[in-house]
Amino acid sequence: MAQRQPDNSNPTSPQFAIYYPEGDGYLLVSMLGAGVHGIGCLVRSVADGQVYVRKKISPSYAYNENHECKDVKYYRPHPNIPKLLHVQEHTLLVDPSEYPAEAASPTVSKYFDPDTFKSVAVYFDYCNAGSIMRLTHLKQFKPSTLLLLNIFDQLLGTIAYLHQDGVAHGDAHTGNMFLHFPNENTLLPDVFLGDFGCASTISSDVWQDDSRTQLKREQVIHKWNQGVGDIVRDLSSVVRCMAHLLMGVPPISESEAEGSISSAQNIDVMWKLKEHLKDCFRNRQPYGPYPEQLYYQWFRLDGMVRRMESHQYEAYDDFHDIKECVSDLKWEEEEEAVEKPEDVQDLRWIKDSNERRHLEYRQGSNPHLFPSRRALELFSEQAEIPGPYRIAKVDPQTFRVLEIENFDHGCLIPLPDSHYDEKLLLPSIRQRREIDAEWLNIVERADEVLDGIAAPDYSARMPSGYVKPQRKPVSMDMIQRYFGTDVDWYPGKTYDRFGAGTLVDPVVLGDSDDEEEEVGAVVKRSASMDDAEAGGNGKRLKRESSDEMDEERSMKRRREE
Repeated sequence: MAQRQPDNSNPTSPQFAIYYPEGDGYLLVSMLGAGVHGIGCLVRSVADGQVYVRKKISPSYAYNENHECKDVKYYRPHPNIPKLLHVQEHTLLVDPSEYPAEAASPTVSKYFDPDTFKSVAVYFDYCNAGSIMRLTHLKQFKPSTLLLLNIFDQLLGTIAYLHQDGVAHGDAHTGNMFLHFPNENTLLPDVFLGDFGCASTISSDVWQDDSRTQLKREQVIHKWNQGVGDIVRDLSSVVRCMAHLLMGVPPISESEAEGSISSAQNIDVMWKLKEHLKDCFRNRQPYGPYPEQLYYQWFRLDGMVRRMESHQYEAYDDFHDIKECVSDLKWEEEEEAVEKPEDVQDLRWIKDSNERRHLEYRQGSNPHLFPSRRALELFSEQAEIPGPYRIAKVDPQTFRVLEIENFDHGCLIPLPDSHYDEKLLLPSIRQRREIDAEWLNIVERADEVLDGIAAPDYSARMPSGYVKPQRKPVSMDMIQRYFGTDVDWYPGKTYDRFGAGTLVDPVVLGDSDDEEEEVGAVVKRSASMDDAEAGGNGKRLKRESSDEMDEERSMKRRREE
């Protein structure tokens, strides 16, 4: 067969793309970022052409000890939570009956239970304007009063909804607070709280009333561990987020790990804002560029959280009043915006800001296309594209999938530090690992044999006298095994929603309007507190909380005057 070099100039030549055989099928658009528990990427549905977020959860974190996937168990349908669209698990291990004798130890069984050691892909609606963390790093960003009140109000409403439904988010940092413009005419974004990989259950025993607006008054350690500590952490995240926005200080530098609570200036921004407000109050000076009431409600929420940290659980009684006050302030600001629409801040530019720093970020919703399998493979390795994925041939004009290949790539996974035997993996994964050293040669031969795409001329790039190393011959059987066409695929084919696991159908959750669904078993999240914190430090915190309450009452009197 005649060989040809990859031709990027021919707009009609089929191109190669990364295809996820999950749900309706999705093509990779770009990477979004990696966290502790998984990797996020932007994908385009082959069914409707819209973009969505695919979160690939590592097998070490996909399931807890109760065989539950947290991102599904703790998902709740809400206007300010990205909608969960599809979940699919991927089996990685052989059946335990096929384990070798040395793999029967309790340690191996714990880490390599085939019912829990699975990779899971979760699909969500895409929030099109990044996160609050990214927004605060845009140099030209100056938030308006209406934007701040909208963020404050929506965060409090979402957190309150989760807590009353028995869920603590557990990781509500500004990187998990996403922004979204519902249409082209909307000037300011809504705020969505996502990523429930660290969520936990709040025990019903902590509540004083059936409406779950008051906490029980007992100052006992087990109440903290049953959910009060997680409530405080969620509310503290809102306090910190609003402090950064009010002070104009980014939460972290983008070179730091996402989710860090240290600020760019290495200061406690909450403490700094609180002291600033106290100084302004004592000196009868303006609090800042925003309405006094906005600062005051932030001060109330911060004081409430501080008192709860010292186990004064009755402080939570103020929460819903604070939430209502913020909602009223937002409503008043919206009324003024209706009268003067020309004064409303227009933040639509942040959707297309060139300051996005996502790895291999690509504008728009077009799938990432490659001129050859080799180019795709090199990109996948460099960008650490999460699998399992297949290679698809795509029409570069219409982005229509023409065919897909039948092998699942990207299953080479990092494993926990424990005794491990390769025989635990599925045969297809083991066989792929065994030929890793020769893989690029196999890919290049597939390009040449199947599509007439010649491999690069390495000798032209090397010093004089370079001799290309001899590679093992690649059989046609091997090429067909890894790059043969999936003859069972057809346009419109869908893939199983779930494997044989304990995942819960998000459609069921979304359709349950009249009654709550019981989703899995309760997972208790422990929060250690030593005797010093419960004793001497607790007394100190109470004294500080008392002083803060005096300050709050004084600020309230000044506001009323």
